[in-house]
Amino acid sequence: MGIVALIWTIDCFIGFYLTLPASVGRFWQRWKLAWQVKWRASAFRVNFDLHRASGLWFWPALLVLAWSSVMFNLPAIYHRLTDAILDYRPPPDDGMSMSPTGEDLPPRIDFRTALSAAQRLMAVQAASHGFSVERPVVFQYEYDHHAYFYNVKSSRDVWDSDHNSETTLTFNADTGALRSLNLPTGEHTGNTVFTWLVGLHQAWVFGLPYSIFLCVLGLAIATLSSTGVYIWWTKWQGRGLATRKQASFTQTPAQPKGGTL
Repeated sequence: MGIVALIWTIDCFIGFYLTLPASVGRFWQRWKLAWQVKWRASAFRVNFDLHRASGLWFWPALLVLAWSSVMFNLPAIYHRLTDAILDYRPPPDDGMSMSPTGEDLPPRIDFRTALSAAQRLMAVQAASHGFSVERPVVFQYEYDHHAYFYNVKSSRDVWDSDHNSETTLTFNADTGALRSLNLPTGEHTGNTVFTWLVGLHQAWVFGLPYSIFLCVLGLAIATLSSTGVYIWWTKWQGRGLATRKQASFTQTPAQPKGGTL
């Protein structure tokens, strides 16, 4: 799936390039035709126009789906290509050290006291980083990291579901010292792009209208695939016919001079 997504991403740029006019003269007037479908033309022309126009109209969404598929299935390639130009910070639990003894040590700060501390820490971070807390979502103790995790829905979240909120802070379960703060948008460009790619791919943004659009986009992808195969097949048959005609012409014996016996 990752390889297919990578090829799809490259194909987005190749397909876009093929819609451009061959010369710059009257560029916009000539490129405008690529966005239109001549419904009264021949079957081949209608398929060709439908393939080209739908690819252009849906191109941004197609690229988002293709590249986010690379992100999901080939994360090493995605991060290698994007982290070089975008500032990306891994989630806090990725770089957090495990419990020093490897045992399930109980925290020195009890759960109720820790919850109050988490609320105070989040309020301080919200004032410092310029975001607002809408509501708490999850508060839990992680034995592996010997830390408390406090997750809230904030103004930096773009996903619709509370269960997918990404604004999270962690702090030491013994001292109460802040370990990390993860904000889904607004702090690191790479994290903002990552958050939006996930939300757009999973239809976690813009509510029901975007979910309907994503369904329509699925139909558009099926249309692009079927019309693309039809165009290729028609051209392949045309090239084969031209080759056979050329071969037949070259293999026809020349008539002898002076007429026939």
